[in-house]
Amino acid sequence: RQGNLQEAVREMTTATAETLMVERASIWLYNPDKTSLDCVDLVEYNLMHSAVQQHHSGISLAVAQYPTYFQAIETEDKPILACDAHTDPRTCEFTETYLKPLNIQSMLDVPIRVSGQTVGVLCLEQVGTTRQWTPEDESFARSIADLVALAVEARDRKRAEDAIASSEKQFRTLVSNIPGAVFRYHYDTDWRVDFISEAIFEITGYPAADFLTKGRTFASMIYPSDWQRVEQCIRYAIAHQGAYVLEYRMIDANGGMHWVSEKGQGILNAADGICYLDGVIFDVSERKYAEMQVVQKSQDLERALAELRRTQAQIVQSEKMSSLGQMVAGVAHEINNPVNFIYGNISHANDHIQNLI
Repeated sequence: RQGNLQEAVREMTTATAETLMVERASIWLYNPDKTSLDCVDLVEYNLMHSAVQQHHSGISLAVAQYPTYFQAIETEDKPILACDAHTDPRTCEFTETYLKPLNIQSMLDVPIRVSGQTVGVLCLEQVGTTRQWTPEDESFARSIADLVALAVEARDRKRAEDAIASSEKQFRTLVSNIPGAVFRYHYDTDWRVDFISEAIFEITGYPAADFLTKGRTFASMIYPSDWQRVEQCIRYAIAHQGAYVLEYRMIDANGGMHWVSEKGQGILNAADGICYLDGVIFDVSERKYAEMQVVQKSQDLERALAELRRTQAQIVQSEKMSSLGQMVAGVAHEINNPVNFIYGNISHANDHIQNLI
């Protein structure tokens, strides 16, 4: 169950050799492309001393060299019970390369099958003398083959779990480096969040667990007056099978307001018709407030410019009036001189005229 196939196989080959009293018990598994059968563990058992001599592994048999044998373990429902392995048509292919060098006389081979597919073979070998395999031998060997199949499934499951865990770790590492909160949630049903990265806490003040286990949704935090616009934008994007980008206000855990930018796309699950939204949320409050300040400063500048223009107009008008005043003063001065001359000499002129008269 722990997925340690090598340890499980060593236990099973040893138990099989001890129980059935055979000199050699081995477990072989196909390589990934099924071109060879590789020995996972082979135990040599000393019958005289009832003790394990040694374990071997790493031996390989090429499938192409023994077509009849591999055809038999792939297609036959029963184990191969070869009392005389040198003459049995299913095992005689091994005579020169395998049986004679090791003095093997009898073989009991049981296919190991997982989900109906042959993945390997349990091989029991009698050395020195032939052996009539009994139904009890066959039954026990079948049970061991079934245990091996379970061990293989446990190993494959452990590998799959490790691969998923590794993939999830890589995904979370990638997500944690994204400057925003990555999410997936159900749309148009219950708005239930399926995934949300930990960065959501920095934006909303709520931990990711609140969304995943306590039923908190984005919809409940959107500023009321922005909700209709947000929903319309998302509905339009889903209807046209496109992405969407929108900005809206969100109320955080402390009642404060944040401006956020949401980028996402709807994904329709054809199996159950549920639409998911995948996307990312960024906190753009700083940029939004900066934009507001720029707008405010721009408006202030426009008002100051208008006031400046009015002031300039008044200055120009004053300059005109000043010039006109200077001109009038000059004209008055030019008129005033002769008038004063005349006025100042009238009495004298009058006296002279009186004298002349």
